[in-house]
Amino acid sequence: MRRANHQILQVSFHSFDFSPEGESTSLEITSTGSWSFEHSTDWLEITPKQGQGNATVTLKSLPNLSGNDRQITVQLRLGEISQQIQLSQKKWVDESYIDPDPT
Repeated sequence: MRRANHQILQVSFHSFDFSPEGESTSLEITSTGSWSFEHSTDWLEITPKQGQGNATVTLKSLPNLSGNDRQITVQLRLGEISQQIQLSQKKWVDESYIDPDPT
């Protein structure tokens, strides 16, 4: 829990590993004021991105077809205080694919 000038900002988790196929999870926010997320990536959707007081936020990852594992640190801010959330996602491995030339 972070406090500044009697403001409170708490989150239900600080890290999450999304499945390679993509998925959604809920993040619980406990807050005494107006909060907003700061992030820059095209594979993660946050709904809503800002709000007031306590809230449930949906974090949704798209399938990871990039060929690489990926991660991002998302900042949740309330005035001078913030919470960091580490998000990661392994690359998609299509196990049904059979290499015609495995040599």
